[in-house]
Amino acid sequence: MKDFSKYFEIPWKENGRSREGCDCWGLVRLFYLEEWGIEIDDFSAAYETHLDREKIKKIAETEKKKWIRIEGAPNVGDILEIPISKNDFHVGVIAIPGMLLHIEDGAFAQLIPLKSIRIKNRIKGIWRHHGFA
Repeated sequence: MKDFSKYFEIPWKENGRSREGCDCWGLVRLFYLEEWGIEIDDFSAAYETHLDREKIKKIAETEKKKWIRIEGAPNVGDILEIPISKNDFHVGVIAIPGMLLHIEDGAFAQLIPLKSIRIKNRIKGIWRHHGFA
């Protein structure tokens, strides 16, 4: 099995898109780039903070049209939409079958089981990049 501990050193950083720090989309973007050489849209210039909920929701609705919505169990590389509250947009990426790589404000990147109470009841959507379809 691949070692993903290198991601655990990445701290939360507003609009972050590098190993020096990431927000949730930045971590997904970095993972895609490092693991598969796939560059996905950045969006960091489109909002100031993760609290710009309306801007982020509009970006997310537009971006989701570029991805394939999946029903059923997610595969490695799929993005899970896991809002923290009903007015929020938050994502993580399946790094290992059954395990989500994600990051939240004030924390470091982490792997968490999909069966975890912290995740399982929050899954709002599963999205697959067209390169994996």
